[in-house]
Amino acid sequence: MSGVIIEYKGERRCLELSSDGAKYSRNCAPRPNLFQFFVDIFLPEGFPESVSKDYVQYQIWDSFQALFSSLNGALATKAVLTGVGVGNAEATVLGATLTWLIRDGASMIGRISFSALIGSQLDANCKQWRLFADILNDVAMGFEIVSPMLMPNYMFLIFCIAGICKAIVGVAGGATRTALTYHQAQKGNFADVAAKDGSQETLVNLFALVVNLLLLPIMVSSTTMTLTFFILLSVFHVYANYKAVSSLCIPRLNRHRLNYIIEQFSRNGQVPCVDLANRNELLFNLSCGRERHMFGKDIIVAPSVSKYGYLKELEGIQSELFALIENKNKKQTAIFLSNKSNAKHTIQAYYLATTKNIGVHPEDFVSKLESVGWEIDDQLLLVGEYRLQVDKISSS
Repeated sequence: MSGVIIEYKGERRCLELSSDGAKYSRNCAPRPNLFQFFVDIFLPEGFPESVSKDYVQYQIWDSFQALFSSLNGALATKAVLTGVGVGNAEATVLGATLTWLIRDGASMIGRISFSALIGSQLDANCKQWRLFADILNDVAMGFEIVSPMLMPNYMFLIFCIAGICKAIVGVAGGATRTALTYHQAQKGNFADVAAKDGSQETLVNLFALVVNLLLLPIMVSSTTMTLTFFILLSVFHVYANYKAVSSLCIPRLNRHRLNYIIEQFSRNGQVPCVDLANRNELLFNLSCGRERHMFGKDIIVAPSVSKYGYLKELEGIQSELFALIENKNKKQTAIFLSNKSNAKHTIQAYYLATTKNIGVHPEDFVSKLESVGWEIDDQLLLVGEYRLQVDKISSS
């Protein structure tokens, strides 16, 4: 009888073939150890091949920031409950309920407004907006903690402001987490990555719950102690968030990364790799996709012709792919894409609009991008939905 040993996810199986051709399978090793047990529970199926290379480093720092945020959240919860009258004999249940309802109403308005204004930017600049969301969350909790101590007469207004801030945090944090899940899921396993991230966060929050039960009486023993713990935890929280988003190495081009690449390429003729461009990406830049490139001009891609008033300039243009219109008064360059253009043409047009062609053909520049690992067909350049009909342009 011959056989072969197969190992899968820590479990060894012996497949044996008898003389009559029958196959038998049996365990030939102990069951998976405790480490493998936790891997199965908290890490995506197929780890590490099924996730991005930056997955482990990001998740470690993200877990630390979640821990610090949960600890701060306990301080904020205590302050809010104090503010609405818990423990105050003069406070009424109706008054506390109305305060809470109005706070929730303000939060809903803030959530809708932020989504309408910034929603389209969250995919392209997920690092920046994720860092912004966590900093804003600390600011909101700071408002909640400080108001009962220092500004008791303005608690209602401050609680509403804090509620709006937390609503924005919820939108920005949730949307950017979705964008990061798309980046981390390398095998199309989006749901699995998202589910395991939720399990990891739940475990961290459970640990934070235990720590809060032990430390909260100490942290709220005095105003000085509360503020000291809040400031320290906020500093650790922001630092952990910064390290988390800094560890991300996203191979999709947004305007921050593409501007950096073009600037370096114009200086030394070399296209930075994915890792280098991500390391040099500005994380505290919330220009919402309207950042100026190195020649000091705004670039808008696929805008509405009628809205920006470029209809006259487009008359007679014969290009079948894209057209560049420069407005020197507004220091603005508009890129109009045709219905025959694709993702590569968008980058070519952006390259020309930025550099005015520095001696390298746009197609060669795109080829260099692909050669160092950039994903050309899946980009984050905040491209509008308007397209020029080539047949109408040619007939003008």
